Amino acid sequence: MRRIIAAVVLAATALVGLGGAPANATPTPADRPAATTQATPNIVGGRPVANPESYPWLGNFQLLYQSNPNFLDCTAFEDSPYNVITAAHCVTYDDGTPADPARFGMHVRIGSNDYTRGGVDTKVTKITVFPSAPNGGFGWLTPDAFYEIGDLAVLQTADQLPYEPLANGVHNLPVGASVRQIGWGRTDPSNRGDVPHIAHYVDTTIDPAGPCNTNSAFPMGVDEVCVHNADGFRGDCGGDSGGPLIHEVEGEWQGYGVVSRSPELLPGCGGEDDIYASTVYYLGWIKAVERGENPVSAERYLPRPVAHHGPGPQTLTPAVAQQRTAAIEQWKKNYALAG
Repeated sequence: MRRIIAAVVLAATALVGLGGAPANATPTPADRPAATTQATPNIVGGRPVANPESYPWLGNFQLLYQSNPNFLDCTAFEDSPYNVITAAHCVTYDDGTPADPARFGMHVRIGSNDYTRGGVDTKVTKITVFPSAPNGGFGWLTPDAFYEIGDLAVLQTADQLPYEPLANGVHNLPVGASVRQIGWGRTDPSNRGDVPHIAHYVDTTIDPAGPCNTNSAFPMGVDEVCVHNADGFRGDCGGDSGGPLIHEVEGEWQGYGVVSRSPELLPGCGGEDDIYASTVYYLGWIKAVERGENPVSAERYLPRPVAHHGPGPQTLTPAVAQQRTAAIEQWKKNYALAG
């Protein structure tokens, strides 16, 4: 699984810095972090998904990078017949605005444990990200008054997906609840190596907020969940971004989160807890967007105010804003060196 990769984004190749390319141009090394030249997904310390029918809703997000039209960028999952969920940082520019799906040849493969074959491969036609920030970007760049990070995106597909979507969890899981992380993230803790064809998974539990609030410049949002770093080395890595956090209820897998990042934004993987955007928090908003509702008006479905694990509504002071900017720049630097 991608693990907001030691550096924040777990994307194997986050869409950071794409703004410099001309319209309809093929992305070049200058458009993306150096790490993207050797994307590698596989959960650190995880096991391969042997049966492609085990998770029919599991998918991955691919795009055109250099001469490869099927470059694996992030993990994803089906939420409804024409909609797939992934992390916002997988599909946005530096300022948090969505990239153009056609320009980058974006497509998703759903229903296979192998990102190179099987299942259904369909184009992405529309990207909607949560408008938590004043500039339309997501919150880790400019958090709103509720401190919603909003690192999730709804991708509309060109074709109807023939698989049963991942069932939606509707209640927050308690600390200690068993969960499974699953995706195509790097398996090497250094966040290096080649992309594995087969998805991996690891079983762990929900943690209290403490381990995910160690970075004062970039703490958890009210809309996020902290997931335990199993055995001190198992967790998400580059390529796992956007993958689902699942919990079994009466023999059925239900979704509770979307892989976002690690707390300290470090350059490696597997050494920290992981932070997920809560799909329970955003469920009403997601369903409204999938019905075609304006994403801003759909904010009325959010549970504000809400009991949360994060710092809560706050004013972003100049000092904290400067710390956050430095943290994000360090993340970009680490991420660029990770490949």
